[in-house]
Amino acid sequence: MRTISIAVAAGIWILLPAGTIAFQNEPTGFRGIAWGTPLSAVQNQLRPIGATPAGQDHAYVRIGDNMTIGGAMLEKILYKFHHGGFSEAFIVAQKGPGNGAAMIAAFQAQFGEGRRPHRSADDYIWEGGTSTIFLTCHGGSHPCLAFVQSTAALAHQDAEKAAVAARAGRDF
Repeated sequence: MRTISIAVAAGIWILLPAGTIAFQNEPTGFRGIAWGTPLSAVQNQLRPIGATPAGQDHAYVRIGDNMTIGGAMLEKILYKFHHGGFSEAFIVAQKGPGNGAAMIAAFQAQFGEGRRPHRSADDYIWEGGTSTIFLTCHGGSHPCLAFVQSTAALAHQDAEKAAVAARAGRDF
């Protein structure tokens, strides 16, 4: 009987989805721009940030963007496009008392508690099948930085980096 229970448990384990599960209010993009949206579809809403070196994602600011999240005031929001599709929002909070706590509170209210890889640091991660979010609030020059990313684009970028590293390894 015990062998049957182990076999059933092993079968259920194999059938469980290998990917991550959704988190509370998992986004499918950021502020109305869905992951993968072609740059050409939203280019009239965006302004480029400087020259982008070859091989890097193109970054833009959104004209007239709301520079708050919850009660936190923001310094900037960069919209990044990987291979021409929207892949990430990079958010920088303004310095100021209480701004870090407001940013953490806003993200937790929207997405849940999040995973904290280091209990002694204010780092939070939300991983889902559609989006991956990383929030870090350490003080210093900017109290909080957040990355709201397409999980698929992030996996694609990681694969590209691994391929580059493998090619570079052959040079040594």
